[in-house]
Amino acid sequence: MTPFITIASVPAMVVFAAVIFGVVVIFGWLGMFIKCFHKVKQGTALIKNGLGGHQVSFTGMFVVPVIHDYEIMDITARQIDVTFEGQECATFKGGEKADLRVSVWVMPIHTAASILKVAQEVGVDKVNDAQLLAALFRPKFEGTLERVCRGMELDEVLESQDVLRAAMIKEISGNLFGFDIYEVVVQKVNPLVAVGA
Repeated sequence: MTPFITIASVPAMVVFAAVIFGVVVIFGWLGMFIKCFHKVKQGTALIKNGLGGHQVSFTGMFVVPVIHDYEIMDITARQIDVTFEGQECATFKGGEKADLRVSVWVMPIHTAASILKVAQEVGVDKVNDAQLLAALFRPKFEGTLERVCRGMELDEVLESQDVLRAAMIKEISGNLFGFDIYEVVVQKVNPLVAVGA
């Protein structure tokens, strides 16, 4: 009676076991690759912290559980409205008053250094929440709009709203925590007194 395993069949068994082991390892690595690789959607950035320091990606990155932590930041343009109406109307250089509404669009600068600055100085949760972001920037924009209005005649603004828009962009630019001005739109200018009266 021939034994089930012979000396001649041992190398074949070793090769078979090695192939099975190799297939298991390959599928294990493939599974880990799929689980640890995080793709980034359009309009967002991934910020990875942990081993290897801070890293930013706009496309995708490996994040290994336990040794890394990550956050997703919305990097699209956000609208922040600044309104001066009624008792709180805007006052211009000659003392003229007007109801005024300006929309300022801000967005994080799309560089790794700026995204990290935004994450550290503002926080990803605040950036992702439109109301919290507006609360951060609105006081700065209100103060800027007030200064700009006091430095120009209402006639100038009624003639061309681009004058007010350009002045706003020039004044706002600066320390915006890693954000940039995407657009400024003058939505409304309604004089409350007769211009030139």
